[in-house]
Amino acid sequence: MAIDFSNIHSLNKYKKTEKKKNEKHFPFERESVFSVNLPENLSISPFYEKEFSLNDAVFFDTETTGLSHGAGNMVFLAGIGFIEGNRFIIKQYFVSNPAVEFQLVETLVKLFAERKIVITYNGKCFDIPIIKTRCAMHGICEPDIEQVDLYHISRFIWKDKLSSFRLVDVEKEILNFERKGDLPGSMAPFAYREFLLRGETGLLERVFKHNLRDVYSLLELFLRICDKKDVDVIYGCARKHFLNKEYELSLDKLRKLLPEVKKRQIKQKAYLLAAKCLKKKGDFEKAADLWHRVGNIESHIELAKFYEHRKKDLHTALKHTEVALAKLESNLKIKEELQKRRERLIKKLGFFDT
Repeated sequence: MAIDFSNIHSLNKYKKTEKKKNEKHFPFERESVFSVNLPENLSISPFYEKEFSLNDAVFFDTETTGLSHGAGNMVFLAGIGFIEGNRFIIKQYFVSNPAVEFQLVETLVKLFAERKIVITYNGKCFDIPIIKTRCAMHGICEPDIEQVDLYHISRFIWKDKLSSFRLVDVEKEILNFERKGDLPGSMAPFAYREFLLRGETGLLERVFKHNLRDVYSLLELFLRICDKKDVDVIYGCARKHFLNKEYELSLDKLRKLLPEVKKRQIKQKAYLLAAKCLKKKGDFEKAADLWHRVGNIESHIELAKFYEHRKKDLHTALKHTEVALAKLESNLKIKEELQKRRERLIKKLGFFDT
């Protein structure tokens, strides 16, 4: 960001700006401390493969001059939070002069080395890659980071509940918190430019507040994901265990979930997932009992397969195929498969009837 010193007016303006900036209290480091009551035996498993203590983790968020990972995009503010006893300490590191950005990067690398886990929100795609780029730019050894990205975990747990996974939307819909007067992150580069060129600090203070809230929300979201009494989280755990082929663990979660569920839609999802686990375990009879309880298109398709291939009851298989076709509205691929199944069953029945 070049500043023109070709005339005395520009030079005097620059001196006034620097004086104005120096009159404001913008140290390299700011610290905020919050009291927290953490539940015992916190665990984010199975959404992250390794168990770890929150005392070994940091919560991390950056504010940058742009949205790319390129060399021209620098980090001017980084917030990093960690637990000490019953306190959540958030330190914010600010680059008042782009020439000393390396100090911020060195500080972050040192803090990452002291803790084992870095917790971010979409940090895998943005925050961590840009830190690694800045390390390369400044000749600093790249940090060895184990990262927990709450963005991807949130999408996994609440994929059917939310249409947007911006942090502010997750705060509103999941954490029941709505920011008031928040400066959008997209305004951060402009606020920093105004500070550098004119010494304006009003918008910059709002960037600090925005960054502080981001880091604090990371802790709140982490605790929500660790809440194994939450219906959405329990179901998410069951799905994750299923994908990991841990079918008995998935069934254990679903057994805990079903007594707590009142909404029919969630019960159906839980029954269908339990049936998938039982099918994988080879317990087709119990799976069929659950498909009968659900009665949606997917369950009728599974019952058609069950009666055709397991029970050799072609009439009942055809009945469930017909019901599935009647319920189906617009999925052409499934419709074609069901029509082929119906034709095959009719042919088989015709052969046996003769």
